Amino acid sequence: MERLVLPTIIEPLREEWDTVYATAVSLFESGKKDEARTAVRHFHETLCDIRVLDPACGSGNFLYVSLELMKRLEGEVIKALQDFDEHQKPLLTVDPHQFLGIEVNPRAAAIADLVLWIGYLQWHFRARGNDPLNEPIIRKFHNIECRDAVLAWDAVEPVLDENGEPVTHWDGRTTKPHPVTGEEVPDETTRTPEFWYVNPRKAEWPEAEFIVGNPPFIGTARMRDALGHGYTEAIRRTYSQLPKSVDYVMYWWHVAAERVKSEAVARFGFITTNSLRQTFNQRVIRPFLIGPDRLSIVFAIPDHPWIDSSDGADVRICMTVAVRGILDGLLQTVKDEKSRGELGSIVALDPTFRTSRK
Repeated sequence: MERLVLPTIIEPLREEWDTVYATAVSLFESGKKDEARTAVRHFHETLCDIRVLDPACGSGNFLYVSLELMKRLEGEVIKALQDFDEHQKPLLTVDPHQFLGIEVNPRAAAIADLVLWIGYLQWHFRARGNDPLNEPIIRKFHNIECRDAVLAWDAVEPVLDENGEPVTHWDGRTTKPHPVTGEEVPDETTRTPEFWYVNPRKAEWPEAEFIVGNPPFIGTARMRDALGHGYTEAIRRTYSQLPKSVDYVMYWWHVAAERVKSEAVARFGFITTNSLRQTFNQRVIRPFLIGPDRLSIVFAIPDHPWIDSSDGADVRICMTVAVRGILDGLLQTVKDEKSRGELGSIVALDPTFRTSRK
């Protein structure tokens, strides 16, 4: 996860911090101590206002890693203030209210909220020892929303057949051994109702400076089984500008790219299945990479091992980070990979190399 969070969030923040710190050092050494401290304080205030959104946050792993890495950077900033003879402790701090999530599973959403507070409190006691915490220690910021991230609707109604009976389909998950081959096949006796979505529309995302995460791995061929015919039709009608052949994850990619293109977000980074490289998904990406207000993919790993946390499946994934403008990028490829069984893989990457878009 750090491999994606670093180029998405931390590297641009660190680049800004390096510039601020160099300026502050120059000011301090020339006797302008107040100005040096003011420059560092201003960056710290900015850092404490940065919002990170994971629009498919699950139990909060990406948000936790983002919090941890931003707290490390904050530690450097506070240390710099001390070096510049600042004796007053900052009133602000990086805390969970800056880390926003959208998650459709109520249990996972509740866990994500708790995970952020655990991470914040762990950092506090590591960095500040027995310094008292502000009361109440755990606050409800409502920063984790339990809802669908890409589709909104007014109501959901069951689909009925001509006899008034509910229409159902295979639940998309339950399997059984084939009586002849022994291979796992769909268990058609496990059914789930079909629904009709009233007034479907694009879901809204909260404002944030950075977007990072791991949207659902559902291929276009499995969407009807996994999500239902009604939902699949509703989302394809709502995002009619996208080809019907795209994977489910590409709806997230499209929305994030639109927000970066409009300058509402600085950059985004997603993990997707490695089918991102295939033609049917490239149709989503390509329009954003042309024109005067184009995006650039500034970091990419086209094929990387990954354990899908939803079912433990060993899959191959792709990482992409995009930003507005015509910029150079970093491309990495897997050089060596050693299996660690259920723990995943130890991966070594080829030395990074620059790919110019100019």
